[in-house]
Amino acid sequence: MSFQQLLKRSRFAVHDPLVTRVYASNTSSQRHGGDFGLKAPVNRPRLSRFIRLGKSISGWRSGEEEARFMAQWADGRIPWASKADRRLKPASVFSPYAEDEPAPEAVTHVLPNVDAMTEPEFAAYLDSVRARRASLRAAVFAETDVPADEATLAHAAARGIARDSASADFQVDETQRDLAAPHSSTIQPRPHRLHGLQYSSAPAAGAALHGRALPGRALDRVRAGGRFRALEGTNAEWVVGLGGLTATGSSGVSRVTDKASLSQFDYSRERPERGVAKFAVTEATVEAPPKVLALGVAGKRWLEAPHFSSARRPAPLQTFRFDLRVSEDEGAADAAGERIVPGSAAWVAREPSRGLTETEGAMGVLGGPRAARPSLAQRRNSTRAQSDTIDSLLARIAGSAGGR
Repeated sequence: MSFQQLLKRSRFAVHDPLVTRVYASNTSSQRHGGDFGLKAPVNRPRLSRFIRLGKSISGWRSGEEEARFMAQWADGRIPWASKADRRLKPASVFSPYAEDEPAPEAVTHVLPNVDAMTEPEFAAYLDSVRARRASLRAAVFAETDVPADEATLAHAAARGIARDSASADFQVDETQRDLAAPHSSTIQPRPHRLHGLQYSSAPAAGAALHGRALPGRALDRVRAGGRFRALEGTNAEWVVGLGGLTATGSSGVSRVTDKASLSQFDYSRERPERGVAKFAVTEATVEAPPKVLALGVAGKRWLEAPHFSSARRPAPLQTFRFDLRVSEDEGAADAAGERIVPGSAAWVAREPSRGLTETEGAMGVLGGPRAARPSLAQRRNSTRAQSDTIDSLLARIAGSAGGR
């Protein structure tokens, strides 16, 4: 091997008059960048792992708070769902657009994932298909009278005896049989809903029975605006404040005779017990992801902080549109304050309780709760009697003073 070949395979460059291309580095690059004249580029872990964009190229701001918020929320029980995967609201059976019969169940077929197989796995799959060739031939010629010497798959395909989907249907049946076998350990990349493991978002029922319900407050109702219709009654959704965020939740079944009143919400903060309950998050939908680039189109308020008021400064979550759905905690607690396990004897025998946000009567509308109406009426009558007695005494005192 010549010297040039040895030099070509070496990692360090050596000055040689016969070599026209010399790799050299100065002292500064060796001290700061670790560049010792290597021929091949080396990994420099001390370099920054992000792209530097000038402000003149594209307006940008930090999206650290949105990223932390999304990551911490995804670690909880209810993960984020896209707008396409959002659970549809069930229509009322009394709606004129409701269907008389339920929609048919979609049929799903599972085929072997040939693209994900390695060469040994594909060879084993071909051997298994060849071994089942007799079973396919018997299934194709089961309802036909064909001589034994002509009962081949080639004759069946030429004469139109076999359907075009016969081979695919046969593979579907065999794959379903393999997946349903007790000793099967095969998992498809997109698993079937009946075979193999399947990872999905937690259902709303599991979130409703979750013990970690968070305290919240019903702030207001969702304004219908011009879309209000008298036929819908007063079943507007609640606007719930939960952990510094705003969520929406169902207000339950309200009668048309119930009138919305300001007494159901504590706008003056004089009665802090109004509208307070425990809520469980049932759904979290991402409407639009956070936007940190190309903010110059939206206006200067995203890039320049206002000088007249710090309260109007854009918050980090304003470019992140999400929708949170909550439901009032249906769980109950025993005398010791422990949560009753759903399905237990105490859970079945418990008395149905109506929360603060389920009915408007519990918030001061239409006389309050029915169970508390007798005591309230008795207290009201006693107060009225005392007021009448005091008024009569004052009238007597005033009359005696005037007679003198």
